[in-house]
Amino acid sequence: MAHRLGAILFACLVYCASSLHVRTKPCHDGEGEVSKLGFIDISPCQKDPCALKKGGSYRFSVAFTTGPVPKTIPAVTTHFYAVIDGVTIPWPHFNQTDTCRDSGIQCPLSANKPNTFSIELTVPNYFDIELEVEVRLEDVTTKKNLLCNLLEVAVVG
Repeated sequence: MAHRLGAILFACLVYCASSLHVRTKPCHDGEGEVSKLGFIDISPCQKDPCALKKGGSYRFSVAFTTGPVPKTIPAVTTHFYAVIDGVTIPWPHFNQTDTCRDSGIQCPLSANKPNTFSIELTVPNYFDIELEVEVRLEDVTTKKNLLCNLLEVAVVG
């Protein structure tokens, strides 16, 4: 039993040491958003901005609190974009259509409730570059942003 507890503690320490709450800023001016970001955590990541290896997979965990929405939100979708020199392009090979089903978030979302979800993102094998990643959570029904934040990363070989 003690050996098993030690293994679980070691795994927790390794996970905590290899993930990081990254600095973010609101997209544009944050206009229209109805949620408040708690944090975005990238794993594995040792320092901010995170160095993401080409071809590597990274877990993005997002914690937020819904704002005073007038009714429950039945479904949400997550979008990831690469922002390079002010040009926003969809993140290659990311096809997330149902965040409720695929990412651990409990839908429908209610007003003023904390939520957390995680998504696996694969870094394409293109070229080394520093860029911003835009993380956007959208109400499927209204197409309005619930959350939109930018974070800096470096794609490395």
